[in-house]
Amino acid sequence: MAADEALRNQAGRLIAAGILPARRPDRIWGGPGSGDHCLVCNRAVTREETQMELEFAREGRPAPATVHVHLECFAALEQERRRLEDGATTAESPRAADVARELNGSRYLDGT
Repeated sequence: MAADEALRNQAGRLIAAGILPARRPDRIWGGPGSGDHCLVCNRAVTREETQMELEFAREGRPAPATVHVHLECFAALEQERRRLEDGATTAESPRAADVARELNGSRYLDGT
């Protein structure tokens, strides 16, 4: 549970700082890690882990912003985004592990 909370708090800090938008990505891909560093936890995403690539369109810019994160870090980011969207307190929001299970294998991962 402490890891969930730490990831969620870090995701919240990235959103509050404007580094990540508080909205759903425009496109999402998932697959084996490629060694890119995760924006949320700042660790490399290894081949044995699932890497999520998030694409956010940027107004007035030709290329979208692309972010790489672990599946668990994406779940924490999604959890925090939902919490902010719903106006829920941290205690009311689902655990990141539960969100990861919900997202794993869903059409959400295809960006649809």
